Amino acid sequence: MNDLARQFKASFDRRSNQLGFTRPQWQLLLHLNRYPGMTQTRLAAALELSVPTVANLVHRLVARGWIEIKIDPAHRRNKYLYLRPVAQPKLREVHRVAHEVDLQSLEGMSARDVQQLFDLLSKMKHNLNTPPNAELFVRPARLTKGGPKKPKRLVTLHPVKDKGQRLEN
Repeated sequence: MNDLARQFKASFDRRSNQLGFTRPQWQLLLHLNRYPGMTQTRLAAALELSVPTVANLVHRLVARGWIEIKIDPAHRRNKYLYLRPVAQPKLREVHRVAHEVDLQSLEGMSARDVQQLFDLLSKMKHNLNTPPNAELFVRPARLTKGGPKKPKRLVTLHPVKDKGQRLEN
């Protein structure tokens, strides 16, 4: 999963060089588009970046005229970030490039394959957002009549190490 995520990022980065801003900058713009009025602290937490890093990004994007800072008159320390209309064409470009990368990743798959992939990924996301319990750790069903073929790398979904099997990350 991590390798796939890295490949998506690398493919997007290769295609988005002409957009004129970095991945953290467009991620910040996309996040503000979805959640306008965030503070730098909340934005840093959402993007998993440090507050000083987000402050530097905000400074650059304010200088470009893409975002604005609004200060709460009742609490002058509270600063809220908003996209400016000039940022919308850039966001459309980001979405276009992301769509191209998505299409590239799904090339050669049928509509049924894609739906099954999305269903399985959705189930995995649900499982990871659910507190673990014993019922989640079920053994996979047998894959063939004679049982599953022995894979080169064995990955087990249950926490108990079985004879002949090794746990993988």
